Amino acid sequence: MAAVDPARIVEAILDAIQESGESAVLISSARAHPRRFIISRPDGTTYPLWVYAWTLTPGGRPQLRNEYRIQMTTVAPPLPLNPDGPTALIGYEPSLKMFAGFDLARHRTFTKGSPSIQVDITVIHKALQDGLAFDRKDNGEIAVAVRPDQMLTYVHNWCFANSG
Repeated sequence: MAAVDPARIVEAILDAIQESGESAVLISSARAHPRRFIISRPDGTTYPLWVYAWTLTPGGRPQLRNEYRIQMTTVAPPLPLNPDGPTALIGYEPSLKMFAGFDLARHRTFTKGSPSIQVDITVIHKALQDGLAFDRKDNGEIAVAVRPDQMLTYVHNWCFANSG
């Protein structure tokens, strides 16, 4: 599976924010990392959201057929954090129109090259039914599978707490 065009990922994020009950405007380039959004709540208040997002693709290891990953290309460590709101690190699975959220605190710094972060695709399928699902990896990290209508639930409950 090839990487999805950045504009399509941004469109999926904007759709997810709307499905979650708020609206957003992209204020950066679709190709920029992080992608910067201004979120508008129904009460009229706004806040900035920064999103690092890549396509979820098969992990490439035959013995781990359910492993999917993002490859954090075109960025250098440490990843800047939003000083005024949440920062999310996500992958987008285009055929399912689903997301996986990753622990930014664990991945803000990394070895240059093409670092990858994994999630079990079966957890993504579980979130299709439940809205959110969790994948505890061998290293103790938790990846969160996110249905689009739960994107802001994920952002508000995970990304604020882990952005700084």
